[in-house]
Amino acid sequence: MFTMRKTFVCVVYIFSALTIVETLSVTGHTGKNVTFECSDWNTLFKVKSNAKYLCESPCTKDKHIIIKAEFGKTEQKDRIYLNNTGDVLSVTFADAQKLDSKTYYCGVERYGTDRLLQVNLKVTDARVGSTVSSAVTDSFMFLDSLVIVTDMSHTMLYTTSAASGTSEVGSILFLFIGLTIIITILLVLLKLMRNMKRQNLLKASRTTQELDIMTSDLKTTTLKTHLMRFLLSITLLMFHQKISMLIIPSTQTELV
Repeated sequence: MFTMRKTFVCVVYIFSALTIVETLSVTGHTGKNVTFECSDWNTLFKVKSNAKYLCESPCTKDKHIIIKAEFGKTEQKDRIYLNNTGDVLSVTFADAQKLDSKTYYCGVERYGTDRLLQVNLKVTDARVGSTVSSAVTDSFMFLDSLVIVTDMSHTMLYTTSAASGTSEVGSILFLFIGLTIIITILLVLLKLMRNMKRQNLLKASRTTQELDIMTSDLKTTTLKTHLMRFLLSITLLMFHQKISMLIIPSTQTELV
């Protein structure tokens, strides 16, 4: 049984083409399996398919590398097991001993500077009274990204993919944000289309009103024109009659 604590460091240390990006503090007990995972490589490009390794401090030369595993491979050296699952490098110390208490580094090979995660491992004596009196007793403990199954005869550790869980949560979060953005854009476009349609209807209504006014004015003008013609005709007719009345008496007088 052990505990894991992650301490993020803000200072980037560059030495012998190596860069430390994070520090892990891991505590285990003698005679038990101790497993920790290195995943926060903090790189610009993906390092899923890169080879990864475990080395002793100061980890400045190849001779300091304890064990290395290619992508998708599991390697073993003495009591140390290395499992390179891609973004996550899982390290297990089987039957941990006090002499395992050291500063280690998880490293990922890449062009330029390798990325290192510092691991401070401390192995202490098992607690008195921690044994279980029953024949077989299983206890499940969830510690960050680890599930530990313990019984009287041996200890088995099953690592759950914290990176995978985080990736799934991140994917769901990004999917939700993406859908929210898409829905917002669609709503804005719909509102713009409605406003444009309303403006077009207003323009059409104004055009119709203007046409109605023009038609009304034209009808009024036509009516006025006909009225004027009618009045002019009546005036001419009356004038003609007046002239006729004046001419006829004059003609009669001359005849007499």
